[in-house]
Amino acid sequence: MKKKDGYQLLYLAQFIFPFFVVVAHVGSLTSNPELHFLLKNILCRVVVPFYCVSNAFFYAQKDSAGKKMWLRKNIQVYLLWSLIYLPFGIQFIQDYVNLPLALYPVGVLVGLVYTGTFYHLWYFPAIFFGVVIVDKLIHKWGYGKVFSGLLVLYAIGASETYSAYLAGTGFGQLMESYFNIFLTTRNGLFFTTIFVLIGFYLAENHQRLLVDSEKNYRGLILSSLLLLIEGTIIFLHQGRDVNVYFALIPFSFYFFLVLLSYHGKADFKSLRKYGQGIYFFHMIPIQLFNIFVSTSGLTSAETGWIRWILGVGISLMVILLVDGFKKVRISDKSVPQLYERSL
Repeated sequence: MKKKDGYQLLYLAQFIFPFFVVVAHVGSLTSNPELHFLLKNILCRVVVPFYCVSNAFFYAQKDSAGKKMWLRKNIQVYLLWSLIYLPFGIQFIQDYVNLPLALYPVGVLVGLVYTGTFYHLWYFPAIFFGVVIVDKLIHKWGYGKVFSGLLVLYAIGASETYSAYLAGTGFGQLMESYFNIFLTTRNGLFFTTIFVLIGFYLAENHQRLLVDSEKNYRGLILSSLLLLIEGTIIFLHQGRDVNVYFALIPFSFYFFLVLLSYHGKADFKSLRKYGQGIYFFHMIPIQLFNIFVSTSGLTSAETGWIRWILGVGISLMVILLVDGFKKVRISDKSVPQLYERSL
């Protein structure tokens, strides 16, 4: 019998968290503003840092050839999904960006290397940038110096989350000029790199850190409380967007360690493909619903739940259909591998 690895709770989180990704993209699931903020702008915000830590954790354990293969395979998946979502991205440019038709190729290029061709795909250029740059920086300067530098960049990125508190200050005005050009600090430079660094550090030191499990649980509880406190501060004066929490740094560190500490018999590895499929597919039915279905007469919460059910339900149906094709012995080459090689 094949021995299970020690990453089962990581696999379970990789299955569960895409459900939260869908929540972040459907609008609102409740008419209560406090509950909405807690759900969308606190709970859902732990997802991207977790994936940054997770991808960096596994990437760091590969040799040079393995890292190149990881990048090549995931870039291929990213380009495929960028092509699939390109019509939605072009429609977004038409509806919300005052861009001349002749500059559409430039807009698509910016999408590929920075924002993604559609909402959720921004993560890919950010994580590609993060793992490559952080890997080089660690070998040159070590964890301490790199962490200090990335913390400064992360603090600059937090200006988007704390923009309401920075209004009228010189730094706030400087960042407004930045936002007029680059739209957001949620990118590989200001946001993902510090979590990638955590993933690299844990890859090298997790065995030693797992010895003191009580410390890890205490750290997770304390950082969770800090996240709730910071979320309350942001809720009272909300800025341009809510992505960058300082408490996410210790939370992501201890949360990942607690997941690694599991040594039970459960096997969740097979669930990962469903989480991956939900992540990639969900915006297609949601966007088609937004385009073709009138929501007049529905509350924002009702509309949000319809989007969530469509995003999750249709994604799962597509995955099951792909698996069904495989079971009737259709050649692997004739079944598009849209999600199995993904992050």
